[in-house]
Amino acid sequence: MTSLPPGIGVAADPGRRSHMEDRWAVLAMPQGLFAAVYDGHGGHRVADRVAAELHRAVAHALQAGLDPSDAFRRGFAELEALTADEDCGSTVAALLLTGPRMTTAHVGDSRIVRVGTTRANGLTRDHRIETPEERARVLRMGAQLDPPYVLRGNRGLMMTRSLGDRWFRPVGVIGEPEVAHHDVGPDDLALVAATDGVWDVLGLEDAARLVRASATAPAAARTLVDAALAAGTRDNVTAVVVRLADLPPDDAAGLGSPPAGQASPRRLYSS
Repeated sequence: MTSLPPGIGVAADPGRRSHMEDRWAVLAMPQGLFAAVYDGHGGHRVADRVAAELHRAVAHALQAGLDPSDAFRRGFAELEALTADEDCGSTVAALLLTGPRMTTAHVGDSRIVRVGTTRANGLTRDHRIETPEERARVLRMGAQLDPPYVLRGNRGLMMTRSLGDRWFRPVGVIGEPEVAHHDVGPDDLALVAATDGVWDVLGLEDAARLVRASATAPAAARTLVDAALAAGTRDNVTAVVVRLADLPPDDAAGLGSPPAGQASPRRLYSS
């Protein structure tokens, strides 16, 4: 794998599991910096497909003139169609950083967190039955519940939104992302996208302290993964950390504009 751009760190570990179903992707392009984590379940095919293609779909939509929120919605819709026949599934937690503005889009229980100098904010909410609106939808569609699982027949799924997972579509598990916009200010130090192998065992403030104490983005990502493993996580673990002060100046992606007459450059980094 080519070295990541300055300010970006990634760490991943299968943990106690015999196989790795987490995936991640980082795409640097003139429109901004795309970063995402994907947590596969029941197999890795959907996570593989989404990690290989979601960033491309979003980039194409941006080039076509869509704003970031609509670009994410189009990208998710394309990947939902491409994975509609799959029995396995994947969460998605993706961000697009465009200067002082950031757009997040997610399905499932992987999370994006903003770490500031004195506080940390979760920018996504878990799509599980503990969230009232999510619980109400799956119950309305006829799901049975065995907390924390949504049941259809003799099969259960912890997430109420995902890509793939065709068996659970009739009971209200959907692939529609929750999209939000956020301002990035001078007090913001870092952005973290991580799978639930991190968040199942580390609290928000605990994770934020580890990020603040790390000298670089790669060190922060490695520290988060190691801390989750030490805390006894039983899941695959993946963390992407963006240290905002370490990104190249004047451009969120560190690429600048292409010379006149040349195609827009892109650099992809992925698992």
